[in-house]
Amino acid sequence: QLKVVGPIWSPWTFHVYDGRNKVAVMSKKWSGLLKEAYTDADKFKIEFTAPLASSKKRLSLAALMLIDSLYFEGKKSVFNHLVSAPGIQQIVLLAVMVWLQARL
Repeated sequence: QLKVVGPIWSPWTFHVYDGRNKVAVMSKKWSGLLKEAYTDADKFKIEFTAPLASSKKRLSLAALMLIDSLYFEGKKSVFNHLVSAPGIQQIVLLAVMVWLQARL
């Protein structure tokens, strides 16, 4: 139906092609330093550069939602990465048990 291409030199911009014609440009907008660093909220924009059937517009919107969920969702803080690392819960539990045993 449609082809989505993300240039390597512009990782926040995606071009939508219908055959050989570019019909839309999807881009992630900068939200500001604090919002980007501490939240998972993102702003996106779709510009249709050529006439397109409403079914293909809906398809491009669905593609944008998929791109968001695959590439921009799930950013974790350093603390969350440490807590969710494989085996970290067992290490913390063992350290607490050793600490408790030393105190008794």
